Amino acid sequence: MPVDLFKYHRRILSILEDDEKARDNDVILYAKLIQGPPFMYDLDRFTARQLLTAIYTGKLPHLESVRRTRQKLQEEKPRIEGKKRAERKEREQQWKKKVIEGIDREAS
Repeated sequence: MPVDLFKYHRRILSILEDDEKARDNDVILYAKLIQGPPFMYDLDRFTARQLLTAIYTGKLPHLESVRRTRQKLQEEKPRIEGKKRAERKEREQQWKKKVIEGIDREAS
């Protein structure tokens, strides 16, 4: 039976609030998620094969599902937004401004 990430929504939120690196790095977020309750995996003793099998069999959530949950939480709660996301938004705003200025010049 696949893992229901909605159950772990709060746990992911808690990790994002406590760990700035996890806000920009899904591997760190995932590692912290599966090391904590209810999974309690010891990553020092866990092989890649065991990890992939646990994901495949639904004992662990898919990394992509964790990423989407992180993205949704960051959209809803800007305080847990990562630095990369903030930088990307700033570049987007600058690009939009340049495009609008270019359109205004052409219209003149």
